[in-house]
Amino acid sequence: MKKTLLLVSSFFSLLAVNAQNLPVSQLAANKNAVLEELTGINCQYCPDGHKRAQALKNSNPDRVVLVNVHAGSYANTTPNLKTTHGDLLDVFFNPSGYPAGSVQRTPHSSDMTAIATSRSNWAGQVSAVLGATSPVNVALDATVDASTRQVSVTVEVFYTSPFTAGTNHYLNVGILQNNFEGPQVGSSLNPTAILPNGNYLHQHIFRGYINTGGTWGESIDASSAGVITKTYTYTLPATINGVPLEIGQLEFFAFVHAGHNAATTSQIYTGAETAPIYTNVPPATASNAGIINSMDVCAGESIIPVVKVTNAGEAITSIDFSASINGGTAVPYTYNGTIPQFGSVEVTLPSMSFTPQGTNNVQVIITSVNGGAGSIGTVSTSTKVINIGSEVNSLTGTAKMTTDRYGSELTWEIRNSSNTVVASGGPYTNASASGAYPQTDVNFTMVANECYTVKIMDTYGDGFDAGTGNGDFKVIAGGVTVAAVATFTGSEAIDKMKTSSSAAINEVTAAIGMEVYPNPAMDVVNVKFEAKGGDYSLAITDLAGRVVKSTIIANANGIQNVVLPIEGLVAGNYLITVAKDGATFTQNVIVR
Repeated sequence: MKKTLLLVSSFFSLLAVNAQNLPVSQLAANKNAVLEELTGINCQYCPDGHKRAQALKNSNPDRVVLVNVHAGSYANTTPNLKTTHGDLLDVFFNPSGYPAGSVQRTPHSSDMTAIATSRSNWAGQVSAVLGATSPVNVALDATVDASTRQVSVTVEVFYTSPFTAGTNHYLNVGILQNNFEGPQVGSSLNPTAILPNGNYLHQHIFRGYINTGGTWGESIDASSAGVITKTYTYTLPATINGVPLEIGQLEFFAFVHAGHNAATTSQIYTGAETAPIYTNVPPATASNAGIINSMDVCAGESIIPVVKVTNAGEAITSIDFSASINGGTAVPYTYNGTIPQFGSVEVTLPSMSFTPQGTNNVQVIITSVNGGAGSIGTVSTSTKVINIGSEVNSLTGTAKMTTDRYGSELTWEIRNSSNTVVASGGPYTNASASGAYPQTDVNFTMVANECYTVKIMDTYGDGFDAGTGNGDFKVIAGGVTVAAVATFTGSEAIDKMKTSSSAAINEVTAAIGMEVYPNPAMDVVNVKFEAKGGDYSLAITDLAGRVVKSTIIANANGIQNVVLPIEGLVAGNYLITVAKDGATFTQNVIVR
């Protein structure tokens, strides 16, 4: 019995950015909206904010700039997407909760001091902004040197309605990062942002300002009758707070605002954003970012590895792979498809069958890029453990769920190989305090020689034991635990189990009262059963059917307690069988 974490999802690609490039327009135009959203990875409803904001951007192409500022207590996590500028903005915006958003930095509270507002208000505020005439236009271009990581951003500002002499406004220029793959609590509220491997694809992440003047911008003359031009050069760091700053996933934005950092007057007039042009891009370079899908299977099932490949150079059109299981014969596979410059792709390799051993793993290696014309990156190989589900020697099971305080977030289900639910439970009732709360057991029946998937789901996205109590889920069959989830921290956890072909017979032979303990075992395992007279054979076999330990109990009668040494056995799942006169009874044991 093994456990793995899994989050469900679908692929979400890089979104087009506002194409408001130089030269700046000198014709009167309506304002573009700038929505600065305060968000965080541990914020339950922030994905709903992401979804609402993205819908506004999609509905108004080239008119809405989204700046996702990770700030506040819900952003105090790993990976750390916070910035020094973002922390200052969080204080300035004065939110009453998260997610919160500021549209044009305009106060929306009765006391005129709080400029962050609920996500339910964003649509109306954006609509009003887009319908208003702007006194100023903004446009920008950006170029990134891929070899030096130096960016040059040129911004042009033109006042179609200049202000009176002596009026100063402020210009901010910042960095956004797209397509950042990571965790997110409450991700189910924004399903289009969930990847096939279960991770959440964060967009428009604010990574800081590069303008003179820092957080509150560089002063510009709002009475100017000509084009104001500013150029900023900045060397992009490899990481910010330990989080990679991927140069191929960046966009740059600029906006003009009044009032500096005064909450009652700090109004954004308009903004724009652009994708950079890249120079000195290296040849196509593929790196193996890892096998991203679950490797939990039942004995006899094949595996289908899905590998994420990242490109650190020009476009890739083909990649050659070599895949093997348990160091066996390598299987070649060629991917023919386009991975754009600085892009990534998830490659699904062909199905691979194998004979289980004590421990099992699959290895995938990149062997060639673009037929040899491209380069292999710093990481070419990924390896992942294959978890073989327990063998179940009973056709009746009992599901036992213990919830933490927030039982209403938890559900579970057991499905057969046809994806039919054979048992399920939850959601449960919330408790008044943190703790472990056993729920009513659920009994269910199975059929012989069938693979079952056990899935635990948490709608909040923090799993069991997130400071609110120790949850637990297990399936008991034939007197032993055959599937279990002790802790998990995401939205889903899965396990597998398979009923043996002899499970129906073993139901009848259960009268011998067989017990195997401890389970898991390390040095020895005890096999207890009631003998009815005669010779009994005991055997330990691995999942490939090989006998690794055996003994005979001659002339046995009454309760027997046989101690079997297991030192030297490779860690993994094994079967212990008691047999007499053609009747057998088998239970699973895990060797640690």
